[in-house]
Amino acid sequence: GIVMYLLSAGTKMQSEVTVSWGVLLKRGIVIMISSLVYFAFLRIDNFFVQRYTDDITLGNYVQCGRIGQYFLYFSSVISSTLLPFIAAESIGHSFAEWKKVISPYILMIVAGAVIIALCGKTLFPFLFGDDFNLMYPLMLIMLPGYVCLGIVTLMNAIYIGKGNIRKILWGDIGALLLVTLLDAIFVPTYGARGAALISCAAYIALFLYLFTGFKKQFSV
Repeated sequence: GIVMYLLSAGTKMQSEVTVSWGVLLKRGIVIMISSLVYFAFLRIDNFFVQRYTDDITLGNYVQCGRIGQYFLYFSSVISSTLLPFIAAESIGHSFAEWKKVISPYILMIVAGAVIIALCGKTLFPFLFGDDFNLMYPLMLIMLPGYVCLGIVTLMNAIYIGKGNIRKILWGDIGALLLVTLLDAIFVPTYGARGAALISCAAYIALFLYLFTGFKKQFSV
């Protein structure tokens, strides 16, 4: 943002734009920290699976996570596209309006999960080899969580656009601590399935946390 502002020096755009540098840096740092915590939250389970299971199980688990990333990538594209309009309050004036805009994307996320659930048992070994026959049961456990994460990414655009970034940060920190604690307790005994169940539960918990009070953001 700073570089883009400097590159516009002397142009009409810079003369018409007033930048509050304190707010930019303060909120930018919070978003950066939240992103780092969120990244750790999505990856910490791999550490425990690697430590307490074998390489084949780890490969299956990591591959499930990579497929799960597509739910986030798809939602991130939509979220980043809508964010400037939400911040400018040209769309998303009400929860009903946001729901109308987002509903087709949520249906596509759910449809993707259904296709994986129906075809994954045959598709995963065909694509990745016989060593990946553990992927399907792990994916069935994690799919509800991945759907929730996809919706969370769409919801985050509202929180950021309305300036309520700390809600996202505290949710990410809480989810990271929850996964770390439960993985340390249960993964040594229950292995990758335990890690998948814990991660799925944490993803759903993060969704429920952000959904609490979500409608109130539209009055901000």
